[in-house]
Amino acid sequence: MSNDITELPANLHQLPRTLLGFHVQLASRPTERDASLEARVARIEARHEIQRVLNLYAYAYDAGDIERMMTIYSADCVLVNGGGTFEGLDAIRSNYEQAILERGLAFHHLSDPEIAIDDEIESAWATGYLHNLAVRDGNPGGTMASCVFHLRSIDGAWKVVECRIAVSEQHSFGPPYPRKHVPSVLRPTGAETTADLLDDVSIIKKGTARS
Repeated sequence: MSNDITELPANLHQLPRTLLGFHVQLASRPTERDASLEARVARIEARHEIQRVLNLYAYAYDAGDIERMMTIYSADCVLVNGGGTFEGLDAIRSNYEQAILERGLAFHHLSDPEIAIDDEIESAWATGYLHNLAVRDGNPGGTMASCVFHLRSIDGAWKVVECRIAVSEQHSFGPPYPRKHVPSVLRPTGAETTADLLDDVSIIKKGTARS
């Protein structure tokens, strides 16, 4: 069955069931080659702003900044995840407060995002894969999921009005491979390390990683 969508659905329940599994593809609609330059620029700007909403979701979540995170949701937003359905800002806030409370360090990575925007540039859908690395009770682990965000332009800002996150796999990390002792050949020109650039050096192990 093709996943191509030419008419965007009005809500999550109108998406074909085949699109609500762990791997979600919401194929972008045909490019409007004959649209005016102004219309094409408006769509590019909308796509850019929607991508910023997705980025804010990840950055605010990982920072534990619940206030910033809640700015992406509309007042009547509905969130559906493995824990249930959460309607409205109070319920969604409690969901994320609990999630943040249960973990320590976290990194959310949203990959392969697809964004489809309606003709009026008032409603949009964004889908992608989500990989989260988190530390809970001192144990590092990962979660793989797919996500669907339904957004609307409200008072000039894109807001999430529906969100669905389905976890497909969770995994843990075993002990690191033993390393052979290799004499250091590093010749730094100064003593400052990445740890000296952080406010909270407890979140990294000083001197154990270089990227």
